[in-house]
Amino acid sequence: MLLYNDGEGANMKEELTFRKAKDSDAKQLAKIANNKNIARNMRDRFPYPYTLADAKEYIKNVKENPLFEHVFAITLQNEIIGSVGGFRDEDVYAYNMEIGYWIAEEHWNKGYGTKALQWITKYLFELTDVNRLYAGVFEYNVASADVLEKCGFRHVARVRQKVYKEGNYYDEFLFDLLREDFED
Repeated sequence: MLLYNDGEGANMKEELTFRKAKDSDAKQLAKIANNKNIARNMRDRFPYPYTLADAKEYIKNVKENPLFEHVFAITLQNEIIGSVGGFRDEDVYAYNMEIGYWIAEEHWNKGYGTKALQWITKYLFELTDVNRLYAGVFEYNVASADVLEKCGFRHVARVRQKVYKEGNYYDEFLFDLLREDFED
């Protein structure tokens, strides 16, 4: 199922698409996700090393777990190069969604993170009733903060020493985007 084609590529080699992850993606997913530089910028539930079993579990969640309803593979030439998605909060926060994304390191600095965030933002605001999207970024992940700002997210807070990663405390930068700001 093709959910998005950026329309800028002159041929399939340059087209970025978004779809649900498939069982056949598991090997490639394990290969690209098994990267310390990616894991360093993710929560610890994103394992390192990242194994084939981890990839299969992730794909199973995307297919079966309602919490992963809005999580998609980012593909180039129909090969998975990352993931992007939104996760709905609960209770009085139910109209908020946390967004997240990651791209294979070999595809960093090519604009794919920006395109993925633009796509998921539009998708979530057009196809759900969410009012606010937000993301937390570890203080040292400047590239991700730049992507969020490029896509219209506002830096709204710096939470001191919220993150404990690799034996150290780090601040987390919080970004958000309201529906009303997206529609303006």
